[in-house]
Amino acid sequence: MFREFMIITVVSIVSLSTIVSYTRTNENVIISIPVEHSDYTSLNFSETQSPVTQIKQIIAGRRMVMVIMEDNSLWAWGTVYKDRLGWDGTIEMRYTPLKIMDDVVMAINEDSRTMALQADGTLWAWGFNQEGQLGDGTTENRYAPVQIMNDVSFFSTSQSGRSAAIQTDGSLWSWGSGRSGDGTTENHHSPVKIMDNVADVIVTSGATFALQTDGTLWAWGFNQEGQLGDGTTENRYSPVQIMSDVSFVFADCQSSHFAVIRNDGSLWTWGNNLFGQLGDGTTENRHSPIKIMDNVVSVDIANDSTFALQADGALWAWGLNGNGYLGDGTTENRHSPVRVMNDIAYFSSEGAHAMAITMDGVLWGWGRKAPGGCNWTFSVGDGINEVRPLPIRIMDDVYTVVTSAGFTLAITNDNRLWAWGYNGFGQLGVPVHEHSHIPIEVNNGLR
Repeated sequence: MFREFMIITVVSIVSLSTIVSYTRTNENVIISIPVEHSDYTSLNFSETQSPVTQIKQIIAGRRMVMVIMEDNSLWAWGTVYKDRLGWDGTIEMRYTPLKIMDDVVMAINEDSRTMALQADGTLWAWGFNQEGQLGDGTTENRYAPVQIMNDVSFFSTSQSGRSAAIQTDGSLWSWGSGRSGDGTTENHHSPVKIMDNVADVIVTSGATFALQTDGTLWAWGFNQEGQLGDGTTENRYSPVQIMSDVSFVFADCQSSHFAVIRNDGSLWTWGNNLFGQLGDGTTENRHSPIKIMDNVVSVDIANDSTFALQADGALWAWGLNGNGYLGDGTTENRHSPVRVMNDIAYFSSEGAHAMAITMDGVLWGWGRKAPGGCNWTFSVGDGINEVRPLPIRIMDDVYTVVTSAGFTLAITNDNRLWAWGYNGFGQLGVPVHEHSHIPIEVNNGLR
């Protein structure tokens, strides 16, 4: 299954310490975020570090792309299933960017709804609402933003219809289609308080993870494969403590395996291990966290594979390896970490293709994808529609990159946004409904 969205808040690629902030969750790609916020793939442009002056965040999904500009305006293009792009009430494909709203610092779109956090701490939502998943106290669909909460600092949502938000006082609130963490399985149409002192939250399709300010990790939800990491396979409807001394949490919406980086830089994994995606050398499910390696600064969980970046710039991968996705030159599943590249500043993976930027700004890509089971497959960006089991050079002077369901977005140091791959929903942001095997510049309607 595709992960719906990846949020990229762009950081400098010069320092590995800044890249350590990115996570991934539910259908939106969570690439891991710092300890304060680790729910969506978010890498923010720093005014002092970034040469890019226009785009502040990229939220890349299967059918749609959103960007937050330097002035905090939210723009979108592509196709939205079951809900609307925004204020103008359209459900059509948009090949060029459409402005949605202003003063936005974070946004996420699932197939059925969109949520946006404004700079004043107000949380807004719109889209399908049959299970109260918007959190506005009703079950009425909304086709324009409605305010949900105040004083919000961060939020997470999943395609399954559950959401959670952290308020500025550290309290965690949850709502939507059951398993909110309040001890029940009832749908909640309005936010209910779950716990205090929360620094980070990740909502996935089956489980929720909350990281408290003292570094303790808590979880609740489905647990058939031990994915909560509490040592059992019992479903939990209230928070149970999993670990301590945790800095970062990593998840993928459709996967049943998870990972954390602890304060000492050690990487721990647990859950489903059918393809060796835990990296412990076996294919046995683990119901409790198990240590994999040290000196890790960032992790990406994508479907049934795992990537880890160490402090020295070494990129490692393991798990499912169809179409050469791991980048080790083979298509064999790997049950233990294998080194893919060195001198990596940043990387992004999506489940069947991956991209990495080396310290010199060169972008490399490998793997391949056939989106949605389509016969058409895309190039990783080198112009050739073939499986690439080893990294291949794509372009130079790249500042950041985002991979999503069958396509890629990259920003170069001259502040140009490029896209390539599958364009069945107009997600490449060009005024033609065509796929591209090479990078093409996204329409400049954003400027």
